[in-house]
Amino acid sequence: MIAKRTLSVAILLLILGLSPSAFAVTVRVAGRLASSDPAPVESSGQLLLPSSFLTDRLGLRIDPGSDASSWCLSAYGRVVTVRRDSTSFLVGSFSARSIQAPRVIGGRLFVPLEILSRGFSLLWDKSGDTYDLRPLGGAVDEVREGCYNDYLRLVVDLSASAVYWSAWSAGELTVDIAPPSPLPRDWGALRLFTFTDSLQPRVKASITDAGWTRLTISYAANTQPRLFTLGEPYRLVVDIPRTAPLVTPSPTVAAQTPAVQPLPEPTLASATPWAVRNFSTERGPVRVYVLKALPTSLRPALAASTLRQRSRTSAIARREKAPAAVNGGYFDWPGPALGWLVIDGEWIKHPMLSRCALAITESGQALMGRVRFSGYVQVGALGTLTLEGINTGHQATNGTVLYTRRWGQEVPAAPGKVRLAVSQGGSITRVDLDGSYMAIPADGYVLSASGIAADKIRSARPGMSVSISLGTLPEWPKVRHALGAGPQLVRNGQLCVTSAEESFRGDVTRISSRPAVGIDATGNIIVAAAEAEEARGVSCTEMGQIMLKLGCRDAMALDGGGSTTVVSGDRVLNSPADGSERPVSNALLVFGQPPS
Repeated sequence: MIAKRTLSVAILLLILGLSPSAFAVTVRVAGRLASSDPAPVESSGQLLLPSSFLTDRLGLRIDPGSDASSWCLSAYGRVVTVRRDSTSFLVGSFSARSIQAPRVIGGRLFVPLEILSRGFSLLWDKSGDTYDLRPLGGAVDEVREGCYNDYLRLVVDLSASAVYWSAWSAGELTVDIAPPSPLPRDWGALRLFTFTDSLQPRVKASITDAGWTRLTISYAANTQPRLFTLGEPYRLVVDIPRTAPLVTPSPTVAAQTPAVQPLPEPTLASATPWAVRNFSTERGPVRVYVLKALPTSLRPALAASTLRQRSRTSAIARREKAPAAVNGGYFDWPGPALGWLVIDGEWIKHPMLSRCALAITESGQALMGRVRFSGYVQVGALGTLTLEGINTGHQATNGTVLYTRRWGQEVPAAPGKVRLAVSQGGSITRVDLDGSYMAIPADGYVLSASGIAADKIRSARPGMSVSISLGTLPEWPKVRHALGAGPQLVRNGQLCVTSAEESFRGDVTRISSRPAVGIDATGNIIVAAAEAEEARGVSCTEMGQIMLKLGCRDAMALDGGGSTTVVSGDRVLNSPADGSERPVSNALLVFGQPPS
């Protein structure tokens, strides 16, 4: 047996043209036996790795250099340039020197392990005739999809620049990714990523021998994919050619990065800016629909002309001709919003309980944070009253509420209240001292006061002037649109979940499907909605972590659970938790071109 092995090695060395002192060796990569054709060899105390080993076992890309005698080895944005029979090499633009030079033997490039170790931070040990290579490994953070006319792109986000092995057969690609060290506590969980492209891509992540992550990628085509890597952040990209080009773009369009592709003119038939991404939780993967927009392209919308009605998010978007939409803030039964709501400068509901809100100013700036209501009304010379709310029932025994036609056509009777009907010009048109029914002027409003506030304006008379001041603490001036929801998830680039501070009950913040909206470092808007396989959902903390990964400086949750609805044109993209789309009080609509 020994004689046969020695003869085989001698024949191999003769074929390769190596010196008699060269020996074939055993090589392991991150604990796995690694073979290639031709095999790695040791010559003069140095391990030489053939080009096939570099590409198939270390995940390197090899491109021709500036001339026929040089090559560029690259992975995750790092480039090492080597030259035939030269001990000098480049790592990026920095020069270095090795003991032994790369060689071309039998038409194959062989590169010394020393160059790879220094160029790609490749650690190694040797025991007898076995080399143990210890490359950097990485964890799979998520898998996301990009749909293009002639190919499907799957982007695997990694925690580090991990070595990978790949194998392809018709309709299925297997990619094994070297594990990180040390292994995370939850290492080994099975995850499944599914997408909506016509190729029906499906990615299963499992753990194989030596802790490697195995991605089994199946798709409905007999086309061989192309793999390459990108750096900072670390990504493995799989491009799968289509058997025929798409006629129209897929409704879920994603690029290599979280940025979405530009929208055409905002018509219902257009492709949408939603992208589909996948994130992991301790309970399994979640699918997240992501949209990036300019602040000026957002606008809240009511379900109907008055607050006490509900409608489906898709119907609201269709009525307003919005290319994209997501459900908005919380609401009471049968529909009044429970939070700040301003549309085109019209205050429809007031901020409540110091909860978080998103506002768009007249200048097009997006603001986000926790705010309190600061409203006052001056009634002639009778004095100033503090407003407790807009279009809501009385909560305080000594307070004043403002009602507009968004509440309805009338304010019902309430004994003990004093009511003033006020015209658009700010003049009292009617006074009622008994709290009886009062019609709301079509172009004005009604003030309803109780307790001490009622006594203060009891002597009011028709024709007396009334002025109103509506604002927030802290002061957000010249607000054009506002949508209150919460809790806050991210503040100043840090995870900051304020469920308790904003008085949210556990049934609101429990694990469920959940949309959110945020502002990135450039001032643009990020809208996202998470839904999970088997309705696992996400917690507020997990949603905050997702918004941070999407680049948000500030973020807050929107109404979740069965209300969660993602609309693209005339389609609902997600699977509502109730089994069908839930009627809601309001929605957040997106118009116009997203930022480039």
